Amino acid sequence: MYLLGRQRRTICAILALLFLTIPLSGCLSLVAGREMMEGARGEPQVRESSTEYTLDHDFIIDGTILPFDQVEADMDDKILIDYTVSEIRLTFIVTINVDDTLPQELDPRYVKIELFWCDEGGLNCDEDVPVFSETYQDSYEDDISIKRDETQFEDGLWKLQVSGLGVGTDTDVIPGETRDGWRLTASVYRPCLSFPESPDECTPTVDLA
Repeated sequence: MYLLGRQRRTICAILALLFLTIPLSGCLSLVAGREMMEGARGEPQVRESSTEYTLDHDFIIDGTILPFDQVEADMDDKILIDYTVSEIRLTFIVTINVDDTLPQELDPRYVKIELFWCDEGGLNCDEDVPVFSETYQDSYEDDISIKRDETQFEDGLWKLQVSGLGVGTDTDVIPGETRDGWRLTASVYRPCLSFPESPDECTPTVDLA
């Protein structure tokens, strides 16, 4: 009888200690809290998430430049690529207006889209062997998929770059105003985990490693 009462008091003390440690910081409370949360969650689903990088530009010339003067422009962004990335999709619209009113002596207008591998610091880019490189001298739109099983993906901070030469006006005065430019979005796809309790949230698996 005495032994049973002693065991009962010991169990009660352990339970009380457990409940007291849950709100506190420290390894014991974190482990207990994590086990309780994992037990309450449903089975996760593996889905696909995307991170988008956008480079947009219009060749607009203000009143300080002659309407048909050409201007150069370039833009770039860094894209994080890790071992879980399965695909990079480039969706773009290039606008190079063909207008008979433009002087014939203008240099050929163009838009050049390039994607380079760079190291983890975004340096030492391999510009000699671009992952993607195309030059457009006329209006064009496309949706290009670059997949891991077709292209060698090296971890790093890749460089997405667009450069071009174009004309454009925005004066509302000159008849037949024309404007060149580009609209580019790079979408990076990687797997993520989604739990039934939060279907709108999906955590990239690389963040769980």
